[in-house]
Amino acid sequence: MAHLPAGSVQPLTFTQRLDAYERLMRLDQPIGALLLLWPALWSLWLSRRAVPELDVLVIFLLGVVLMRSAGCVINDCADRRFDPYVERTRDRPLAAGIVSMRDLTAAVWAALEPGRAQHGVYQIGSGVETAITDLLARLGDLAQARLGRRPRVEHRPPRAGEVTRNFADPGLARRELGWTPTTPLDRGLTETFDWFLAQRKGATIR
Repeated sequence: MAHLPAGSVQPLTFTQRLDAYERLMRLDQPIGALLLLWPALWSLWLSRRAVPELDVLVIFLLGVVLMRSAGCVINDCADRRFDPYVERTRDRPLAAGIVSMRDLTAAVWAALEPGRAQHGVYQIGSGVETAITDLLARLGDLAQARLGRRPRVEHRPPRAGEVTRNFADPGLARRELGWTPTTPLDRGLTETFDWFLAQRKGATIR
């Protein structure tokens, strides 16, 4: 695999550009994807206690590669001002100037912007703003009601820049797909909690 020297200003051929994005996504170093793949495969087999359907397996395989690659790209974006000064990372595409932030942003935008790709990006959620503390409180109530005890949870102050609340707006999915959430958040948590209890007891709750 040909690597361009750091600081190269020569125009890139299609093969060199493809190689740069491959290295940016660490597709040339698959060990990270394999580390994510094993628990994903275990979860698929254990959830069905049998071989999963081919389409589900393909979705999880693609998801593993994409999520790992996305993490690598985000890491390189965050460290792009430091990587050029570290011997181990100075030849990475962003640090070496082979791939620019403008090109990367344009590529991500083209992939995510609704209407530009064949399918848009849709948020599928309850439409209710939540926080991890809210979810833990609700799960604590379920544990108290179902098991007679509440788990002990300790909260530490959030770190700077940490996301404390989450909201998935299903508006686009509702307008373009006709999809509307039918399961309220509390009901979904309750059914999920009861399902895990049933699996633990070897029974099925209906």
